[in-house]
Amino acid sequence: MGKGIIGFIGVTGLVITLVAAGYVARGPLTGGTLPPRLHLIGAGAWFVVGLITFAWGMKKFTASADRPEPDRGRLRMYKR
Repeated sequence: MGKGIIGFIGVTGLVITLVAAGYVARGPLTGGTLPPRLHLIGAGAWFVVGLITFAWGMKKFTASADRPEPDRGRLRMYKR
């Protein structure tokens, strides 16, 4: 269940990033003007938040939870 939640967080970050980028690019791509400056700052902030959320979620989603087994022959045993 943990992987599903982490994957959902990563996908949510991707959606936030795409919506913020689409908001800024919508004006010039459709022949309109850019949004007001305050809206651009807000969209930029949401873009950064979305990128961070996406990167964190995908990093956690793709990380392996399996710990490597140590090579028992190379471990030193210390006795007191």
